[in-house]
Amino acid sequence: MKITRDNLVVWSALALALALTAAAFAAPRSYALTVFGDFVQTSLLVIGTLAMCRNAARTRGRTCFFWGLMTTGFALWAASQLLWTYYEVLARQEVPNPFLGDVVVFIHLVPMMGALTLQMQSARDKRSLQLSSLDVVLLLFWWLYLYVFAVIPWQYLAFDVTRYGNAFNAIYLAEHLLFITGVGILWLKTRDRWRTIYGNLMGAALLYGFAFYAADVAIDVHRYYTGSVYDIPLVASMAAFVWVGVVGGQIKASEEAQPSQTAPSPWAARLAMAAVLSIPLLALWQEFKGDAPPSVRHFRILASLVAMLLLGALVFVKQHLLTQQLATLLRRSEESVENYKRLQKQLVQSEKLISLGQLVAGAAHEINNPLTAILGFSEMLALEKNLTPSQEDFVEKIRRQAQRTKELVSNLLDFARQTPGQKTVVDVNALLHTVIKLSEMRMQRRQVRVELDLGLKLPSLSADKNQLLQVFLHLSRNAVDAMEPQGGGVLRVVTRAEENEVVIEFSDTGVGLKEPERVFDPFYTTKGVGGTGLGLSAAYGIVQEHSGTIVCHNRPEGGATFQVRLPALSSQTTKTSLQSPAAGVESGA
Repeated sequence: MKITRDNLVVWSALALALALTAAAFAAPRSYALTVFGDFVQTSLLVIGTLAMCRNAARTRGRTCFFWGLMTTGFALWAASQLLWTYYEVLARQEVPNPFLGDVVVFIHLVPMMGALTLQMQSARDKRSLQLSSLDVVLLLFWWLYLYVFAVIPWQYLAFDVTRYGNAFNAIYLAEHLLFITGVGILWLKTRDRWRTIYGNLMGAALLYGFAFYAADVAIDVHRYYTGSVYDIPLVASMAAFVWVGVVGGQIKASEEAQPSQTAPSPWAARLAMAAVLSIPLLALWQEFKGDAPPSVRHFRILASLVAMLLLGALVFVKQHLLTQQLATLLRRSEESVENYKRLQKQLVQSEKLISLGQLVAGAAHEINNPLTAILGFSEMLALEKNLTPSQEDFVEKIRRQAQRTKELVSNLLDFARQTPGQKTVVDVNALLHTVIKLSEMRMQRRQVRVELDLGLKLPSLSADKNQLLQVFLHLSRNAVDAMEPQGGGVLRVVTRAEENEVVIEFSDTGVGLKEPERVFDPFYTTKGVGGTGLGLSAAYGIVQEHSGTIVCHNRPEGGATFQVRLPALSSQTTKTSLQSPAAGVESGA
């Protein structure tokens, strides 16, 4: 259906152009030919405007902005043609010279040039589009100023048809050549379907330039009339512009022009700033070198002052937006550097943990053999009937500690092999109560007081309960050991929910960390000969396995804080998990 509609538009434009060509050669000059010629030109411009408006409605971002500016240019062209038609068809009179619509004809190329400067930039975000829009507005004001400076005085202040026509033709020629040059540059630098669009646009612009100046010469020698052979290239160029709109509509909404250069082109901003700087130069030229009457000179200097005021305000707004953009880019750069450092640190830590895993795997296998023997002998001793109660208690303690050691070795082996544990729904607050209960005797002996600040309605976690218990036990024991040299202190445990995470913090009032950046390194310890330096490395690996993070820092008031962040389960996931009996057992403390 889409292809049929596009073909209908193209064939309609072609039929109108061919009909005017036939009428120009076959029909004599008459009012009917004038009506028909104006109808054909107006229809082609309206069709082209609608085709490009449709393209703007179907796209987004800078592509939508491109077609929006092209639509504006064609709408202005169509408005000028309607004014021309009013004089010839409704008023039935010669179009006056100077023509009021000349300014519209002149301005209609400015939005189209703005579209070209927009496509020369590769920036895609909203603020870049704002800056591009300001460049377009700057160029629009400059071209308006140039028209007012060069043409208007000979139309209203010191009426002179010859100087009016020469001034108009000169600046319109410059504008048209600049437009064709911009299209040609983009045609050379762009690829894919946009190269086709720019190629067709350049062809239509060249044909229009030839047609316009041919008709202008015919008007000067009084041989032009609407519907004459001079309108054939003009109508052909209008049909070519319709074809550009149809081809542009075949590009998908997600496609954008892809310039071959990777960096954004600065030409739009350069042209805008060159336009701003040219205004005082033109005013100085008029003051010291111009040969215009005093009224024209006064008008041009006043127009230059007003233009400098308006364009200066636009430059101020653009500078403000540019400063905001630079601040945003600087902030993003700083965030990228921080993320890079964090990633690099995690990569180094992961490499260390890989080495640790290889070492632990070998050591754990060796430890498992004597542990099996200890468990076996402790179970055999437990079957003896001649043991005293104290001996039975010692045997049971040996069996429990050996069993616990075997579980820890098994967890270390799982960690070394990078095999995830059995994850269930875990209540963090209940698990921390268990940790404090298991460490209660140790804390009492070392005169450590515990403060709990556990968040209410804390989300559950999907985690291996035994592995998290190991992490929290190690963090609490490290905190107690840090406070031992000063003879007691306070261990504060805090839990809270932040967005989609559960945060657990262990803070102590001990001596603090000598090298916080190294505490998770394998074999790094400050406990002398008795420390192995493997506990925090294992905790780091377990937290990473649970898609969480663990960090530490010294507190300003003394002591250290370890913070663990783990992803929380959604309420719906928790409800579903708790419906299974196994999950209900595991989630208990």
